[in-house]
Parts: sequence; C-alpha cells; structure tokens
Amino acid sequence: MGSMQPERVFFFDIDNCLYAPDLGIAQMMKKRIYAFGREIGLDEASVVKTCGSYYRDYGLSVRGLIKHHQVDPAEFNDKVDGSLPLEDIIKPDLELRAMLESIRTRRWAFTNAGIDHARRVLKCLGVDDLFEGITYCDYTEPDFPCKPERIAYERAMCEAGVDDPQLCYFADDS
Repeated sequence: MGSMQPERVFFFDIDNCLYAPDLGIAQMMKKRIYAFGREIGLDEASVVKTCGSYYRDYGLSVRGLIKHHQVDPAEFNDKVDGSLPLEDIIKPDLELRAMLESIRTRRWAFTNAGIDHARRVLKCLGVDDLFEGITYCDYTEPDFPCKPERIAYERAMCEAGVDDPQLCYFADDS
C-alpha cells in the first residue's frame, strides 16, 4: 500500500485579485472608511492621515479604529463592507471560473475582509462553489490577525489543513 501524498493548496486573495481593480471597489471602500471615521469624530483634515496610518500600522484601518476609538466592528462592517453595491458592480466571470477549474489542486480563499463581504464577492463572480473554504478577518475577535502578519498565514494554512508551506501557492494583488 502506497503512502498518500500531501495535498497542495492554492490560496487566492479576493479583492482586487479575483476581480479587476479598475472596478473601483477599493476606492468606494476607502470613501466609506473615511466617512465612518468622520462619523466617529475624526475631523476632515485628519481622517485620511489617521486611517492611512492605521492601515500601515495595523494591516487594516478597522483594527486601529477598534483599538483607538473603540468602534463597534459590526457597525463598521455594515457601514463599510456591507454597504458596497457589489451585486451592481461585480458580474459572473466565466474566464475566471474556467481558470480556477483548470487548477488541479485544492483552492482556498484568503482575505482581509469579513466573511459576509468575501461570500458576496465570490457569489457575484459565480465562483463561490469552487473554494473549499475561506479564511477571513473576524472583526469581532479581539486583535484579530490579518495579512501581512505571519499568524494570518498560519491560520489560513491551519484552516485549510496544510502544515507545510512548501505545499502552498498564494495569489495576491499586493
């Protein structure tokens, strides 16, 4: 009886990776983040700088907003990610689907977004059935990990059931 070969996993980032950046979703998200920052009391002159520094320092603006402004992560998610008109912008992508189907290894989505946003994007693209799972940022988890932190990659590997980085491929827009 032969030994089983460990299975490789191909991790795919979602935003600006599975769909084209020129759809403008990142810009819409930025506007909503800044609007949320103003809503919680950041002034017009500092909101861009503050949210930008939180993004650089914590990997995501929301992490800095939670840490320094005690924002409700569910409210942030509703007003930023949840308010994006994804269904009006992202359409099923048959070429993407064919490309993903041609990859003869396990496929796993890995995003810095929340689970609802990730599911919406994959469904809009018409590829939600092609991924075994999704590793996402759980905004309600205290000090949740996100890319590019090592622990976020380790979590993705653990959730996908792979422990050898040599068995992993990763496609990301950054």
